[in-house]
Amino acid sequence: MIPIAAPSPRQRLIRSFARVAWTLLLAVAVAATPGEAQAPSDPGTEAELEEQAGPKKHRKRQSRPVRMGTSGGNVEDFDGRVCCSGTLGGLVRKDDRYFVLSNNHVIAQINKASVGDDVNQPGLIDLNCDVRERDFVAELSGYKKLRMRGRNTVDAAIAEVVDGTVDESGEILGIGVPGTEPVEPRVGMEVQKSGRTTGVRKGVIDMVNVSGFVTFPEECSLDARELDIFFVKQFSVVAAGRKSFSAGGDSGSVILEDRKDCPNPVGLLFAGNERITVGNSFNRVLKAVDKMKPKGKAELVGCNQSSGGSLWTKGGVPGIEDRRMRLAERVQARTESELFKLEGVHAMGIGRSASRPTDPVFKVYLDPEHSETTRFIPRQLGNIPVEVVETEPLRALSCARAELQVR
Repeated sequence: MIPIAAPSPRQRLIRSFARVAWTLLLAVAVAATPGEAQAPSDPGTEAELEEQAGPKKHRKRQSRPVRMGTSGGNVEDFDGRVCCSGTLGGLVRKDDRYFVLSNNHVIAQINKASVGDDVNQPGLIDLNCDVRERDFVAELSGYKKLRMRGRNTVDAAIAEVVDGTVDESGEILGIGVPGTEPVEPRVGMEVQKSGRTTGVRKGVIDMVNVSGFVTFPEECSLDARELDIFFVKQFSVVAAGRKSFSAGGDSGSVILEDRKDCPNPVGLLFAGNERITVGNSFNRVLKAVDKMKPKGKAELVGCNQSSGGSLWTKGGVPGIEDRRMRLAERVQARTESELFKLEGVHAMGIGRSASRPTDPVFKVYLDPEHSETTRFIPRQLGNIPVEVVETEPLRALSCARAELQVR
Protein backbone atom coordinates (compact mmCIF):
# COMPACT_ATOMS: atom_id res chain seq x y z
CA MET A 1 0.00 0.00 0.00
CA ILE A 2 1.11 3.59 -0.59
CA PRO A 3 0.10 6.30 1.89
CA ILE A 4 -2.71 8.46 0.51
CA ALA A 5 -4.40 11.37 2.21
CA ALA A 6 -8.09 10.89 2.88
CA PRO A 7 -10.38 13.29 0.97
CA SER A 8 -11.26 16.44 2.86
CA PRO A 9 -14.87 17.14 3.88
CA ARG A 10 -15.00 19.78 1.11
CA GLN A 11 -13.81 17.26 -1.51
CA ARG A 12 -16.38 14.70 -0.37
CA LEU A 13 -19.11 17.36 -0.51
CA ILE A 14 -18.11 18.28 -4.08
CA ARG A 15 -18.20 14.62 -5.10
CA SER A 16 -21.65 14.25 -3.55
CA PHE A 17 -23.00 17.30 -5.45
CA ALA A 18 -21.49 15.94 -8.68
CA ARG A 19 -23.26 12.61 -8.24
CA VAL A 20 -26.58 14.32 -7.53
CA ALA A 21 -26.18 16.51 -10.61
CA TRP A 22 -25.45 13.51 -12.78
CA THR A 23 -28.49 11.65 -11.39
CA LEU A 24 -30.72 14.59 -12.29
CA LEU A 25 -29.35 14.64 -15.82
CA LEU A 26 -30.28 10.98 -16.08
CA ALA A 27 -33.81 11.35 -14.81
CA VAL A 28 -34.91 9.93 -18.15
CA ALA A 29 -34.93 6.15 -18.47
CA VAL A 30 -31.55 4.44 -18.63
CA ALA A 31 -30.65 0.95 -19.77
CA ALA A 32 -27.63 -1.21 -19.09
CA THR A 33 -25.67 -3.14 -21.69
CA PRO A 34 -27.68 -6.31 -22.41
CA GLY A 35 -26.53 -9.33 -20.44
CA GLU A 36 -24.31 -7.35 -18.10
CA ALA A 37 -26.36 -5.28 -15.68
CA GLN A 38 -29.60 -6.13 -13.93
CA ALA A 39 -32.54 -3.72 -13.89
CA PRO A 40 -32.89 -1.93 -10.55
CA SER A 41 -35.33 -3.53 -8.15
CA ASP A 42 -36.41 -3.20 -4.57
CA PRO A 43 -34.37 -5.31 -2.16
CA GLY A 44 -36.02 -8.59 -1.26
CA THR A 45 -35.98 -10.40 2.03
CA GLU A 46 -33.20 -12.87 2.85
CA ALA A 47 -35.65 -15.76 2.36
CA GLU A 48 -36.53 -14.50 -1.11
CA LEU A 49 -32.86 -14.30 -2.00
CA GLU A 50 -32.28 -17.88 -0.89
CA GLU A 51 -35.10 -19.10 -3.13
CA GLN A 52 -33.48 -17.69 -6.25
CA ALA A 53 -31.51 -20.17 -8.36
CA GLY A 54 -27.97 -19.63 -9.55
CA PRO A 55 -25.87 -16.50 -9.14
CA LYS A 56 -28.72 -13.95 -9.19
CA LYS A 57 -28.71 -13.76 -5.41
CA HIS A 58 -25.01 -12.81 -5.54
CA ARG A 59 -25.95 -9.65 -7.48
CA LYS A 60 -28.92 -8.56 -5.35
CA ARG A 61 -28.91 -6.12 -2.48
CA GLN A 62 -28.79 -8.21 0.69
CA SER A 63 -30.58 -7.34 3.88
CA ARG A 64 -28.06 -6.11 6.44
CA PRO A 65 -25.73 -7.46 7.76
CA VAL A 66 -24.49 -8.79 4.40
CA ARG A 67 -22.54 -11.95 3.67
CA MET A 68 -19.44 -12.08 1.49
CA GLY A 69 -19.10 -13.51 -2.03
CA THR A 70 -21.41 -10.86 -3.43
CA SER A 71 -21.46 -7.90 -5.80
CA GLY A 72 -19.59 -4.81 -4.63
CA GLY A 73 -17.07 -2.14 -5.50
CA ASN A 74 -15.81 1.40 -5.05
CA VAL A 75 -18.63 3.93 -5.54
CA GLU A 76 -16.20 6.22 -7.37
CA ASP A 77 -15.58 3.57 -10.06
CA PHE A 78 -17.75 5.49 -12.52
CA ASP A 79 -16.60 7.72 -15.39
CA GLY A 80 -19.95 9.42 -16.00
CA ARG A 81 -21.28 6.87 -18.46
CA VAL A 82 -19.72 3.53 -17.46
CA CYS A 83 -19.50 1.87 -14.02
CA CYS A 84 -17.53 -1.16 -12.83
CA SER A 85 -17.81 -3.69 -10.01
CA GLY A 86 -16.46 -7.00 -8.77
CA THR A 87 -16.86 -9.21 -5.70
CA LEU A 88 -16.55 -8.53 -1.97
CA GLY A 89 -14.73 -11.77 -1.25
CA GLY A 90 -14.16 -12.25 2.45
CA LEU A 91 -13.95 -10.66 5.87
CA VAL A 92 -10.62 -10.14 7.66
CA ARG A 93 -9.95 -8.99 11.19
CA LYS A 94 -7.17 -6.88 12.69
CA ASP A 95 -7.27 -6.17 16.43
CA ASP A 96 -11.06 -6.62 16.62
CA ARG A 97 -11.63 -4.32 13.62
CA TYR A 98 -13.31 -5.83 10.57
CA PHE A 99 -12.39 -5.27 6.93
CA VAL A 100 -13.86 -6.43 3.63
CA LEU A 101 -11.23 -8.13 1.45
CA SER A 102 -11.20 -7.81 -2.33
CA ASN A 103 -8.79 -6.86 -5.13
CA ASN A 104 -6.99 -3.57 -5.65
CA HIS A 105 -8.59 -3.34 -9.10
CA VAL A 106 -12.08 -3.90 -7.62
CA ILE A 107 -12.19 -1.49 -4.66
CA ALA A 108 -9.01 0.63 -5.09
CA GLN A 109 -9.27 1.45 -8.82
CA ILE A 110 -5.76 0.19 -9.69
CA ASN A 111 -3.91 2.48 -7.24
CA LYS A 112 -6.10 5.53 -7.99
CA ALA A 113 -8.65 5.42 -5.18
CA SER A 114 -8.51 7.49 -2.00
CA VAL A 115 -8.52 6.11 1.52
CA GLY A 116 -12.05 6.66 2.85
CA ASP A 117 -13.80 5.98 -0.47
CA ASP A 118 -17.12 4.23 0.10
CA VAL A 119 -17.56 0.58 -0.88
CA ASN A 120 -21.07 -0.61 -1.64
CA GLN A 121 -23.10 -3.82 -1.80
CA PRO A 122 -24.32 -4.45 -4.40
CA GLY A 123 -21.83 -2.79 -6.74
CA LEU A 124 -22.73 -0.05 -9.19
CA ILE A 125 -23.02 -2.55 -12.05
CA ASP A 126 -26.09 -4.02 -10.35
CA LEU A 127 -27.59 -0.61 -9.51
CA ASN A 128 -27.58 0.84 -13.04
CA CYS A 129 -24.62 2.97 -11.91
CA ASP A 130 -26.75 4.63 -9.23
CA VAL A 131 -24.89 5.67 -6.05
CA ARG A 132 -27.09 5.20 -2.96
CA GLU A 133 -25.80 5.90 0.52
CA ARG A 134 -27.95 3.11 1.99
CA ASP A 135 -25.83 0.60 0.04
CA PHE A 136 -22.52 1.62 1.65
CA VAL A 137 -20.96 -1.14 3.77
CA ALA A 138 -17.27 -0.18 4.13
CA GLU A 139 -14.64 2.51 3.56
CA LEU A 140 -11.39 1.87 1.70
CA SER A 141 -8.58 1.45 4.21
CA GLY A 142 -5.55 0.25 2.25
CA TYR A 143 -4.24 -1.69 -0.72
CA LYS A 144 -1.16 -3.32 -2.15
CA LYS A 145 0.13 -1.09 -4.92
CA LEU A 146 0.21 -2.75 -8.34
CA ARG A 147 3.52 -2.24 -10.12
CA MET A 148 3.21 -1.32 -13.76
CA ARG A 149 6.79 -2.50 -14.24
CA GLY A 150 8.46 -5.35 -12.40
CA ARG A 151 6.85 -8.30 -10.67
CA ASN A 152 3.65 -8.54 -8.65
CA THR A 153 2.44 -11.33 -6.39
CA VAL A 154 -0.77 -9.85 -4.93
CA ASP A 155 -3.77 -7.85 -6.16
CA ALA A 156 -5.49 -7.03 -2.87
CA ALA A 157 -7.22 -4.27 -0.94
CA ILE A 158 -9.25 -3.91 2.26
CA ALA A 159 -12.07 -1.63 3.36
CA GLU A 160 -13.09 -1.09 7.00
CA VAL A 161 -16.62 -2.25 7.71
CA VAL A 162 -19.34 0.24 8.64
CA ASP A 163 -20.78 -0.98 11.95
CA GLY A 164 -23.74 -3.30 11.56
CA THR A 165 -23.57 -3.69 7.78
CA VAL A 166 -21.54 -6.92 7.39
CA ASP A 167 -22.09 -10.34 8.98
CA GLU A 168 -19.24 -10.63 11.50
CA SER A 169 -19.23 -14.44 11.32
CA GLY A 170 -17.46 -14.08 7.96
CA GLU A 171 -20.07 -16.22 6.21
CA ILE A 172 -19.69 -16.49 2.43
CA LEU A 173 -22.91 -16.72 0.41
CA GLY A 174 -23.58 -20.25 -0.80
CA ILE A 175 -20.56 -21.73 1.01
CA GLY A 176 -20.93 -20.89 4.68
CA VAL A 177 -18.40 -19.82 7.33
CA PRO A 178 -14.84 -20.36 6.03
CA GLY A 179 -11.87 -21.71 7.92
CA THR A 180 -9.12 -19.39 9.12
CA GLU A 181 -5.97 -21.39 8.29
CA PRO A 182 -4.51 -20.58 4.83
CA VAL A 183 -3.61 -23.65 2.76
CA GLU A 184 -0.87 -23.52 0.14
CA PRO A 185 -2.18 -24.28 -3.37
CA ARG A 186 -1.06 -27.63 -4.80
CA VAL A 187 -1.70 -29.26 -8.15
CA GLY A 188 -4.80 -31.46 -7.93
CA MET A 189 -6.37 -29.63 -4.98
CA GLU A 190 -10.17 -29.37 -5.18
CA VAL A 191 -11.41 -25.81 -4.61
CA GLN A 192 -14.53 -23.64 -4.69
CA LYS A 193 -15.43 -19.97 -4.79
CA SER A 194 -18.44 -17.69 -4.42
CA GLY A 195 -18.53 -14.70 -6.77
CA ARG A 196 -20.75 -11.93 -8.08
CA THR A 197 -21.19 -13.26 -11.63
CA THR A 198 -21.08 -17.06 -11.59
CA GLY A 199 -22.03 -17.71 -7.97
CA VAL A 200 -20.63 -20.85 -6.36
CA ARG A 201 -18.41 -22.89 -8.66
CA LYS A 202 -16.06 -25.82 -8.04
CA GLY A 203 -12.71 -26.49 -9.67
CA VAL A 204 -9.31 -28.15 -9.51
CA ILE A 205 -5.91 -26.47 -9.29
CA ASP A 206 -4.06 -27.42 -12.48
CA MET A 207 -0.93 -25.23 -12.23
CA VAL A 208 1.20 -23.63 -9.53
CA ASN A 209 4.12 -21.20 -9.68
CA VAL A 210 2.32 -19.45 -12.53
CA SER A 211 4.03 -16.44 -14.11
CA GLY A 212 2.38 -14.29 -16.72
CA PHE A 213 1.01 -11.03 -18.03
CA VAL A 214 -2.49 -9.94 -16.99
CA THR A 215 -4.35 -7.25 -18.93
CA PHE A 216 -6.04 -4.57 -16.81
CA PRO A 217 -8.09 -1.61 -18.04
CA GLU A 218 -6.37 1.57 -16.84
CA GLU A 219 -9.71 2.84 -15.58
CA CYS A 220 -13.42 2.09 -15.72
CA SER A 221 -14.12 3.46 -19.19
CA LEU A 222 -15.04 2.07 -22.59
CA ASP A 223 -12.05 3.96 -24.00
CA ALA A 224 -9.60 2.92 -21.29
CA ARG A 225 -6.02 2.16 -22.25
CA GLU A 226 -5.05 -1.41 -21.37
CA LEU A 227 -2.14 -2.25 -19.08
CA ASP A 228 -0.19 -5.52 -19.18
CA ILE A 229 1.00 -6.19 -15.63
CA PHE A 230 3.35 -9.07 -14.82
CA PHE A 231 2.59 -11.51 -11.96
CA VAL A 232 4.62 -14.37 -10.47
CA LYS A 233 3.99 -17.19 -7.96
CA GLN A 234 0.29 -17.50 -8.81
CA PHE A 235 -1.85 -20.62 -9.27
CA SER A 236 -4.54 -21.52 -11.79
CA VAL A 237 -7.85 -23.36 -11.53
CA VAL A 238 -9.88 -25.23 -14.15
CA ALA A 239 -13.59 -25.87 -13.69
CA ALA A 240 -14.70 -29.23 -12.31
CA GLY A 241 -17.60 -29.40 -14.81
CA ARG A 242 -18.55 -27.93 -18.16
CA LYS A 243 -19.13 -24.44 -16.79
CA SER A 244 -16.23 -22.04 -16.32
CA PHE A 245 -14.90 -21.53 -12.80
CA SER A 246 -15.28 -17.74 -13.06
CA ALA A 247 -16.18 -14.81 -15.31
CA GLY A 248 -15.87 -11.02 -15.40
CA GLY A 249 -17.12 -9.60 -12.10
CA ASP A 250 -15.86 -12.52 -9.99
CA SER A 251 -12.59 -10.75 -9.16
CA GLY A 252 -12.14 -10.48 -5.40
CA SER A 253 -13.64 -13.89 -4.58
CA VAL A 254 -11.86 -15.99 -1.98
CA ILE A 255 -10.86 -19.42 -3.33
CA LEU A 256 -11.38 -22.11 -0.67
CA GLU A 257 -10.91 -25.83 -0.18
CA ASP A 258 -13.85 -27.75 -1.61
CA ARG A 259 -15.39 -29.18 1.53
CA LYS A 260 -18.60 -28.56 3.42
CA ASP A 261 -17.40 -27.56 6.88
CA CYS A 262 -14.88 -24.84 7.58
CA PRO A 263 -13.15 -24.78 4.15
CA ASN A 264 -9.81 -23.05 4.54
CA PRO A 265 -8.70 -20.24 2.21
CA VAL A 266 -6.34 -21.09 -0.64
CA GLY A 267 -6.22 -17.87 -2.65
CA LEU A 268 -7.77 -14.65 -3.89
CA LEU A 269 -9.24 -14.71 -7.40
CA PHE A 270 -8.27 -11.85 -9.73
CA ALA A 271 -7.80 -12.91 -13.38
CA GLY A 272 -8.40 -15.55 -16.02
CA ASN A 273 -9.57 -16.40 -19.53
CA GLU A 274 -11.98 -18.87 -21.11
CA ARG A 275 -9.86 -21.81 -19.90
CA ILE A 276 -8.32 -20.98 -16.53
CA THR A 277 -8.83 -18.78 -13.47
CA VAL A 278 -5.81 -17.28 -11.71
CA GLY A 279 -5.45 -16.53 -8.01
CA ASN A 280 -2.93 -15.13 -5.50
CA SER A 281 -1.75 -17.43 -2.71
CA PHE A 282 -3.79 -16.54 0.38
CA ASN A 283 -0.69 -16.67 2.57
CA ARG A 284 0.84 -13.92 0.43
CA VAL A 285 -2.42 -11.96 0.51
CA LEU A 286 -2.45 -11.96 4.32
CA LYS A 287 1.18 -10.85 4.48
CA ALA A 288 0.30 -7.91 2.23
CA VAL A 289 -2.79 -7.09 4.31
CA ASP A 290 -0.66 -7.10 7.48
CA LYS A 291 1.19 -4.06 6.08
CA MET A 292 -1.92 -2.13 5.09
CA LYS A 293 -3.14 0.58 7.43
CA PRO A 294 -3.92 0.06 10.20
CA LYS A 295 -0.87 -2.21 10.33
CA GLY A 296 -1.26 -5.41 12.27
CA LYS A 297 -1.69 -9.17 12.02
CA ALA A 298 -4.63 -10.06 9.77
CA GLU A 299 -6.67 -13.23 9.61
CA LEU A 300 -9.70 -14.37 7.67
CA VAL A 301 -12.75 -14.36 9.91
CA GLY A 302 -14.31 -17.79 10.27
CA CYS A 303 -14.14 -21.09 12.11
CA ASN A 304 -10.99 -22.79 13.33
CA GLN A 305 -10.83 -26.38 12.10
CA SER A 306 -7.83 -28.07 10.47
CA SER A 307 -8.33 -29.61 7.03
CA GLY A 308 -6.47 -32.72 8.17
CA GLY A 309 -4.30 -32.65 5.07
CA SER A 310 -6.39 -35.22 3.20
CA LEU A 311 -8.47 -33.12 0.83
CA TRP A 312 -6.08 -31.49 -1.56
CA THR A 313 -5.75 -34.22 -4.21
CA LYS A 314 -8.38 -34.85 -6.85
CA GLY A 315 -9.91 -38.32 -6.61
CA GLY A 316 -7.12 -39.57 -4.36
CA VAL A 317 -4.47 -39.10 -7.07
CA PRO A 318 -1.09 -38.38 -5.43
CA GLY A 319 0.45 -34.96 -5.89
CA ILE A 320 3.75 -34.02 -7.51
CA GLU A 321 6.72 -35.18 -5.47
CA ASP A 322 8.22 -32.30 -3.48
CA ARG A 323 11.71 -33.01 -4.80
CA ARG A 324 10.51 -32.93 -8.41
CA MET A 325 8.52 -29.75 -7.73
CA ARG A 326 11.54 -27.94 -6.31
CA LEU A 327 13.60 -28.99 -9.34
CA ALA A 328 10.91 -27.70 -11.70
CA GLU A 329 10.79 -24.36 -9.86
CA ARG A 330 14.57 -23.95 -10.25
CA VAL A 331 14.41 -24.78 -13.96
CA GLN A 332 11.52 -22.35 -14.46
CA ALA A 333 13.43 -19.55 -12.70
CA ARG A 334 16.34 -20.03 -15.12
CA THR A 335 14.33 -20.30 -18.33
CA GLU A 336 11.06 -18.35 -18.16
CA SER A 337 12.55 -14.96 -19.06
CA GLU A 338 13.66 -16.35 -22.43
CA LEU A 339 10.26 -17.94 -23.06
CA PHE A 340 8.46 -14.65 -22.44
CA LYS A 341 10.56 -13.04 -25.17
CA LEU A 342 8.76 -15.26 -27.71
CA GLU A 343 5.85 -13.54 -29.40
CA GLY A 344 2.48 -14.61 -28.04
CA VAL A 345 3.69 -16.39 -24.86
CA HIS A 346 1.67 -14.86 -22.03
CA ALA A 347 1.90 -17.33 -19.13
CA MET A 348 3.59 -20.48 -17.88
CA GLY A 349 3.41 -22.67 -14.81
CA ILE A 350 3.97 -26.14 -13.39
CA GLY A 351 1.30 -28.77 -13.87
CA ARG A 352 1.03 -32.53 -13.59
CA SER A 353 1.90 -35.17 -16.16
CA ALA A 354 -1.20 -37.02 -17.40
CA SER A 355 0.69 -40.31 -17.65
CA ARG A 356 2.75 -39.93 -14.45
CA PRO A 357 0.83 -37.74 -11.98
CA THR A 358 3.70 -37.50 -9.51
CA ASP A 359 5.90 -35.90 -12.19
CA PRO A 360 5.73 -32.21 -13.21
CA VAL A 361 5.27 -30.71 -16.66
CA PHE A 362 5.64 -27.11 -17.78
CA LYS A 363 2.54 -25.62 -19.37
CA VAL A 364 3.21 -22.69 -21.66
CA TYR A 365 0.19 -20.55 -22.57
CA LEU A 366 0.29 -19.13 -26.10
CA ASP A 367 -2.03 -16.64 -27.78
CA PRO A 368 -3.72 -18.48 -30.72
CA GLU A 369 -2.92 -15.51 -32.95
CA HIS A 370 0.75 -16.48 -32.63
CA SER A 371 0.48 -20.25 -33.05
CA GLU A 372 3.57 -20.21 -35.28
CA THR A 373 5.62 -19.51 -32.13
CA THR A 374 5.06 -23.15 -31.09
CA ARG A 375 8.01 -24.30 -33.23
CA PHE A 376 10.38 -22.11 -31.19
CA ILE A 377 9.30 -23.52 -27.82
CA PRO A 378 11.49 -26.45 -26.66
CA ARG A 379 9.84 -29.78 -25.94
CA GLN A 380 11.72 -30.07 -22.68
CA LEU A 381 13.29 -27.75 -20.14
CA GLY A 382 15.80 -29.40 -17.84
CA ASN A 383 14.43 -32.85 -18.80
CA ILE A 384 10.92 -31.76 -17.78
CA PRO A 385 8.34 -32.01 -20.61
CA VAL A 386 6.75 -28.83 -22.00
CA GLU A 387 3.12 -28.65 -23.10
CA VAL A 388 1.97 -25.72 -25.25
CA VAL A 389 -1.62 -24.65 -24.64
CA GLU A 390 -3.22 -22.10 -26.98
CA THR A 391 -5.53 -19.74 -25.04
CA GLU A 392 -6.53 -16.12 -25.04
CA PRO A 393 -4.40 -13.80 -22.85
CA LEU A 394 -5.28 -13.46 -19.16
CA ARG A 395 -7.50 -10.56 -18.12
CA ALA A 396 -8.49 -9.05 -14.78
CA LEU A 397 -11.95 -10.41 -13.96
CA SER A 398 -13.61 -7.24 -12.81
CA CYS A 399 -15.05 -4.41 -14.86
CA ALA A 400 -18.31 -6.22 -15.42
CA ARG A 401 -19.33 -2.96 -17.02
CA ALA A 402 -22.67 -1.28 -17.62
CA GLU A 403 -23.03 1.69 -19.91
CA LEU A 404 -25.70 4.28 -19.22
CA GLN A 405 -27.73 5.15 -22.30
CA VAL A 406 -29.73 8.36 -22.31
CA ARG A 407 -32.85 8.03 -24.46
